[in-house]
Amino acid sequence: MRVSIFYIIIPLLFFSCSSEEKNDPIEIGSITGTVDLFTSRGGYSPNDGMQVGLQGTSPLITALTNQDGNYRFDSIPYGRYDLQFEKEDFGTFKRGDIIHQREETTIEAFERLGRKSTTEIHQLQISETATGIILSIVTSPPARTANIRYVRVFFNIGSEASNHIFGYFSPVLQAEFTPFIQHYTFEEFHNLGFISGATIHIKAYGESLLSNEYNDPNNGDFIFPNLNGHTTSGVSFIMP
Repeated sequence: MRVSIFYIIIPLLFFSCSSEEKNDPIEIGSITGTVDLFTSRGGYSPNDGMQVGLQGTSPLITALTNQDGNYRFDSIPYGRYDLQFEKEDFGTFKRGDIIHQREETTIEAFERLGRKSTTEIHQLQISETATGIILSIVTSPPARTANIRYVRVFFNIGSEASNHIFGYFSPVLQAEFTPFIQHYTFEEFHNLGFISGATIHIKAYGESLLSNEYNDPNNGDFIFPNLNGHTTSGVSFIMP
């Protein structure tokens, strides 16, 4: 009899545990964050109306920022998410690796996002010196001390440079005069890994003070969402 009772009790316990596991609720919580929005030249812009999308959800779950720039998602299952920020006249910005595993996940580092650049590049010229090169850039509207414009320059070996094809890119450059003059030494290029005899291609774009540049969370590519695509032909030189 003892043996018989032992074999009856075990299956009952196993069945009870399995049922409880199947009925475990999915853990959910809220995700909150804040954005501050600016014009292409750094002035304040209304914070409301930016759509924030929770990548990885189907259908896509979205929220809109309020006048304080706050956004909130409720009842979101725990997991890893990417955020996508979109608003008219703002370049699309993405932020990856949001780990959501608590009742309320607050994204502490708020985003400071700028509008797309209104600066066009009308002329790009290059001249060489004994020690380096001089770039002369003409913007539209013209750069002035009272009308500062912003520029970004891309460099590449072998093929024409662009915001998609480059070996190096400059930080956001502040142009206060027309033409805007930028100096680069050959030593700087060597230090960046550009070798002697190589043809270095150069391309310039109008940029925003807050460029919204980011690494694509899917493939790691650098993205520059606020560049102005109205630009002139690139230039090149051969490294001595």
